[in-house]
Amino acid sequence: MSAGEGRGRPRVLYLINAFEAGGAEAGLAHLVRGGLFDGFDLTVAGLAAGDPEVRAELERAGVQPLMLTSAPKPRVRDLPRLFAGVVGLARRRRPDVVILSLPQANLLGRLASLVWRPPVVISFEHNVRLAKRAYEILFWLTSPLVDWMFADARATAREVTRRFYMRPPGRTSVVPLMSLPDRDAAAVRPDRFTVVNAARFTPPKNQASLIRAVAILRERGVDVDLVLYGQGPERDACAALAGSLGVADRVRLPGFVPDWPTRPASAFVLASRHEGLCIALLEAMHAGLPVATPLVGGVADYATPGNALILPDVEPATLAAAIETMRHDPHAATRAEAGRARVRESYGETAVAARLREVNGELHAAVRAFPSPPAPIRR
Repeated sequence: MSAGEGRGRPRVLYLINAFEAGGAEAGLAHLVRGGLFDGFDLTVAGLAAGDPEVRAELERAGVQPLMLTSAPKPRVRDLPRLFAGVVGLARRRRPDVVILSLPQANLLGRLASLVWRPPVVISFEHNVRLAKRAYEILFWLTSPLVDWMFADARATAREVTRRFYMRPPGRTSVVPLMSLPDRDAAAVRPDRFTVVNAARFTPPKNQASLIRAVAILRERGVDVDLVLYGQGPERDACAALAGSLGVADRVRLPGFVPDWPTRPASAFVLASRHEGLCIALLEAMHAGLPVATPLVGGVADYATPGNALILPDVEPATLAAAIETMRHDPHAATRAEAGRARVRESYGETAVAARLREVNGELHAAVRAFPSPPAPIRR
């Protein structure tokens, strides 16, 4: 008997690091609402608690998330206990499909699959670089345990396959983590030229280079405002940097603001050293903002010289030159409109809904191809 025949709905276990306010975490609620798991009995579990609002958003989407620890983030000292928790959860739920998202959850899930072998193991790849070299080595060593790769962009899939897999997985699917309304959005234009960026404050997001760029421009007599939306461990350091460079009056850090694309902005500049899909850049393009970006990670899937100012690097001097160009760029409006059209074509609600229905069908077909695991243990 194949999975799904002669019993209830096939089962999916989605394991993630923590319920934090990031792209991969917030994107999960979108996948649920978009129908990726229609026809499945879905269990979502986090290694750690994260943000209660992210968990509440999942609950509003119809999922009751589980937490394997109450810590805000996965901690090294908890890894043995978390490994046992993942194995125990899998033995109780007996999933047909396991989807692993973000480094610690991905590695623990892969290793746990050696103890209990689920029919289908899917690694959801969001990053082409990992925070620790040890994680990258472990990803490569455990890559034969992965049956199927989900990736947030084609470029992510190519780079991750090259760097983290001994050989390409049996199957690869691009699964968009977000969609934007088919109708056009419109950014609010401020009186002063205002550059915005939205990202978690971490070294790879490189907000410090944007602050240094503003300082370079001020030295040249070019006065611009910079608004950096987001939270994260480097936020206080960035605020201190703005003060030490004498641009604290031109740099604002409002924190995490979900509707930031509706706030006043003249342009969006991405300073990241590496990226996956980059939801914030897509949101900026959808709002009709002129954007400047390096072609890192998944950005190469949709940013071109025709719809964005392409940056050769993200050093402060380069960012300063790009901002100065954008202030008087006669082609900015044309590129912005082309960017909006590109986002609507590939990441609009209609296009993404069709893609998620397609992958949902592939998931059901994959489950039917395997013998059914035992029914869950009820406790």
